[in-house]
Amino acid sequence: MFSVVLNIGLYGSVLQAGCHYLWSPRGILATELHRIRWMWVEPLFRDRVEAGRVLAERLKRATPERNLLVLALPRGGLPVGFEIAQAFQADLDVFLVRKLGVPGHEELAMGAIASGGVRVLNHSLIEELGISPIVVDRVTERERNEIAHRENAYREGRPLLPFAGRTVVLVDDGLATGR
Repeated sequence: MFSVVLNIGLYGSVLQAGCHYLWSPRGILATELHRIRWMWVEPLFRDRVEAGRVLAERLKRATPERNLLVLALPRGGLPVGFEIAQAFQADLDVFLVRKLGVPGHEELAMGAIASGGVRVLNHSLIEELGISPIVVDRVTERERNEIAHRENAYREGRPLLPFAGRTVVLVDDGLATGR
């Protein structure tokens, strides 16, 4: 089995941000954005279609496996993933991920959930902030409902394609973080 993660930045702007500290009873815990500055850099690709085509060619050289399943993170990863799936004549499906934000500081992730029911928690952060299991479960349930709603919209009721025994290429466009 061979797995590949493609993560690209497409546009010429990069977000730089200053930070301030989030304090907890035991000291500095994390940072949050408070100042934003943009700078210009040369784009790697003209658009997502070109990015997908270029990445597919590179992937063909790097991947002997041809039994691919392309999972793309909506929305930006879908046009990139589509081009990769076309080049390999592979199946394409969406893979949804939702951040579990700390209540009152939603940009601070205490965990994440994904298609298929996967949940990953940052237990040390949850403990440090004193977030109760009830609150974690409430946030998880809200985001699970959002994933279910979006999966229904994207897949129109069909299940996630099977991936056992296949090479999975996970595609994201990287625009949220630029990385």
